[in-house]
Order: sequence, then structure tokens, then C-alpha cells
Amino acid sequence: MDAFYYEKILDVFLKYLIDLPDQNARIVGQIKKDMNNVYSLKDVIEIINKLREDGFASPDYFDTGNPTRESKFTSTFNGRMFLSNGGYTEQKRLNILVAQSLEIDQNIRKRNERVVAQGTILAAIGTLCLFLWEVWKFAFPVYQHLLHYLFCSGR
Repeated sequence: MDAFYYEKILDVFLKYLIDLPDQNARIVGQIKKDMNNVYSLKDVIEIINKLREDGFASPDYFDTGNPTRESKFTSTFNGRMFLSNGGYTEQKRLNILVAQSLEIDQNIRKRNERVVAQGTILAAIGTLCLFLWEVWKFAFPVYQHLLHYLFCSGR
């Protein structure tokens, strides 16, 4: 099944409501028939209800319950704007891109945290080595001239 299967169905129904001549409201049964009976009445009612809940389809009259076979629906201005901006398919595509972007950001952050931790460990090891060096120089002053000769002379 296509990743955008349900979003495409919602976009088809919204486009159908938008393309109605003169914004004439259609009853759910007529919508089902206009869609060549591809979808069951239950599916059409659920799809129209989803569009209504999202504010993209409105009943022709105040409807307090779920849409029925006789409820009339038309598109809203928000629905027309939403579809012109890509509809449900584009919205899902953008959501996927945002999720991928967040995942990439998290991976970069984790990598940076590992690098900082490794750098801290290396700095601690370097500090310990310098400390031991200084202790050795203090404990064995006899060898200071040898160390000076080895490391400070211009060979």
C-alpha cells in the first residue's frame, strides 16, 4: 500500500467538494454515487466526518451528530486553501521531512557529545601525564640536567 494512500483519498474527496458547481452541497449518498461507488457508505461518512473535523468540509446546516446519508456537505474556504497548498499528501510529506530532519539533528548532537567526551578523556590523560612528569622531575632532580639536554638542546 502506498505510504500516502489515505491522504490521497482525503485529497480526492476534498477536491470533489471544491469542484462542485456553485458550491452546491451534496448529500453523502450522492457523494458515494459520484465516486462511482468505489467506497462504502460507511467509508464516505468517515471521510466526510474527517474533513468536517479538520474544518475543510461543512454541513449545509447545523449538524450536531455524525454525518448521515442525508447530511449535505460542501467545502470551506479553509479547505480550498489547504488543498491549494498541497492538501493532506503535502502535509504528510512535510511531516516526514521534519521528522527526518529532527532525527539527523539528534544523530549530529549524539556524535558531538561523543567527541566532547573523548576530548575530555584525552585532556584528562594529558593532564595526568604532565602531573607525573612534574612529580618525576621533582623526585629525581639528579636527572634534570639529562632531561634538559634531551629535550631542550638544539641537537
